[in-house]
Amino acid sequence: MTAVYELVQFRTQPGLGVHVAAIGWLRKFLVSPARNPDAPRLWCVRVDVCNSTGDPDPDHPSMISQCTLSHSEMVDVFRAIRSDPSEWMASKEQSAVRAWMQANDKPAATVAKDDLPTAPAPDHEEQHAQT
Repeated sequence: MTAVYELVQFRTQPGLGVHVAAIGWLRKFLVSPARNPDAPRLWCVRVDVCNSTGDPDPDHPSMISQCTLSHSEMVDVFRAIRSDPSEWMASKEQSAVRAWMQANDKPAATVAKDDLPTAPAPDHEEQHAQT
């Protein structure tokens, strides 16, 4: 099954980067440009797992792809992602990105209720004492 990807909006947007998610899956990802450390005039596509605020999750490693992009090619890549993230993700060149994203995500329907984070219940006695 091929996932359908959509753009996701967070309160703050990261410059040229875009947030994407597979419809019906849990995680959101930040796809952003990054300099190629071995050839600083070239660009890479960096993919990060996001936390709930849209920032890269420091507990997950990044995925780096396409590290031979000129500046104009990098701009074209992000224009294509913004235009149609599913079409960009479906291209043969993105097979490693798709595999990495799927390995770092799971369908929302497979998450057990016990796996979801919960906030502790408020202490009603403390609330009444403060009012």
